[in-house]
Amino acid sequence: VILDSCPEHTGREVGVPVPFTVHRRITSARFSASSRWACGGRNRQAADNNRQSPYMDAMILSCGAELVTGQCVDTNSAWLSAALTRRGVRVLEHITVDDDEGRLSASIRRALGEADLILLTGGLGPTADDITREAVAAALDQPLLESAEALAQIREFFARWQRPMPESNRRQALLPRTCRV
Repeated sequence: VILDSCPEHTGREVGVPVPFTVHRRITSARFSASSRWACGGRNRQAADNNRQSPYMDAMILSCGAELVTGQCVDTNSAWLSAALTRRGVRVLEHITVDDDEGRLSASIRRALGEADLILLTGGLGPTADDITREAVAAALDQPLLESAEALAQIREFFARWQRPMPESNRRQALLPRTCRV
């Protein structure tokens, strides 16, 4: 899940999840200080008054109890940071949250106010502890709706492996109302 908090970068309203093709364009571009000033997508006027960076600012949020308990190492954030940095994006923070919708939603809301681009990893599977979609919907104050396009992609995935799709995977097709696949 990728959220862009600056409508100038994507042509979308603040906090709308952006599709992969859009975020590839975003992460491959460098934005001038003047374009950052013009966007007004963040609530960071005081911070921006002190620093006019020519870079897009990003935050990476990782979700999973296995990460905060030390059962797994968060290699996703390290890889994403390196990839973003190579593309001229400045990563401000890595935030790791357990499987708690309220804490993740609060972290997303905070990130929307501090960064131009928010990347979320983890919590998108079919099980009850995969709460990223619910947290994004809550942070954006939007309902979750089943996407026919996402559901078709999930069914195609299982068909390629010649396996029936478990009904629990249908949950992965639930997206915030303004999200695009």
